Amino acid sequence: MMKKRYANQAVIEVAPIHGMPMFDETAAKMPAEVAGLAHQIAAADGVIIATPEYAQWMPAALKSVLEWFSRMPQLFEDKPVMVIGVSADDTGAAFATASVKQVLSAAGLSANVLGGGQFALRQANAAFVNGTLRDQAALDQLDRDFTRFAIFVRKQMSVDAQTSPTQAYLNLNTDVVTGASEETDAQTGASEAVDPDTESENNDKSEGDQPREATTSEQDATTGASEH
Repeated sequence: MMKKRYANQAVIEVAPIHGMPMFDETAAKMPAEVAGLAHQIAAADGVIIATPEYAQWMPAALKSVLEWFSRMPQLFEDKPVMVIGVSADDTGAAFATASVKQVLSAAGLSANVLGGGQFALRQANAAFVNGTLRDQAALDQLDRDFTRFAIFVRKQMSVDAQTSPTQAYLNLNTDVVTGASEETDAQTGASEAVDPDTESENNDKSEGDQPREATTSEQDATTGASEH
């Protein structure tokens, strides 16, 4: 849903993690599926992680992928990340999103997670109609949070451009992947979300001129977790 809703602001690539190999600390080599996702993330300007909530925690599949990524120290370091979630009950995925943020702050990841409250949808089964979110209040909140994240990404890109020649080059050449080892490669596809001050200008741009943003999700459709 976010890919379509914000198409005039950023190019969002949805990256489902369903079917990814579970983490194995004894593995001598990174699984190809995980390495491919790493390539997308490394090229991204920002990452949105959307998660459902199971037993007051993130899904095991998402925790496993983050554990794989922790073996690539430079992959998420200072990478702008927004964490959003949905739940079938009244918790609004508060526990799941908190657990994701906790792991992202751990050594080996050290992501630059957007602060403050972020989109968390409760009673998701009732909020969606035929796979489309119909709750206007929820949509308004999502719009506000996405705008905040867009500004957050822009600021980080500005800092990187001043302090890191490699990152500055990567910002202009998103097909170049850096920050990953030869063995593990790098990760996920991402975006350059727009600053509200330039949103009207971006609305006039064609999709080919737009920045890229990646969304990593637990599922493709269930409760809308994958494309939010």
